[in-house]
Amino acid sequence: MNPSPNSDLTENSSPGPQPEMILSPPCSHRQAALEITARYCSRELEQYGQCVAAKPESWQRDCHHLKMSIARCTSTHPIIRQIRQACAEPFEAFEECLRQNEATVGNCAEHVRRFLQCAEQVRLPPSPTTVEVPSSKLSCAPV
Repeated sequence: MNPSPNSDLTENSSPGPQPEMILSPPCSHRQAALEITARYCSRELEQYGQCVAAKPESWQRDCHHLKMSIARCTSTHPIIRQIRQACAEPFEAFEECLRQNEATVGNCAEHVRRFLQCAEQVRLPPSPTTVEVPSSKLSCAPV
């Protein structure tokens, strides 16, 4: 299976706390992105994986729409967008390390650890608070 979600990062749309990210040392840019994708777009990734497994002869055609749903999730998920912005510097350092160590990507484990550690710290800003309307301003007649 090769779900290449445009090497973007991703978030699960289910509410509640997310499981801790496993900081295993990824061996590539793609694996680092996949760890973020798996955390935040797990539903899309799971559906794609099931489709690929169920259609070994035609998965590239039959599962393309699910691959695109992963890409959509990774490019639109608010936390992933925030990670891209907040963690651009450690991610760029990781990419540069990979370019310089193509034959020995294991040398970049510390760079990817820093990026994933940064990503783990990213939180969405609090949503705007609900504005209460005084009951005298409501248009409904009292019961």
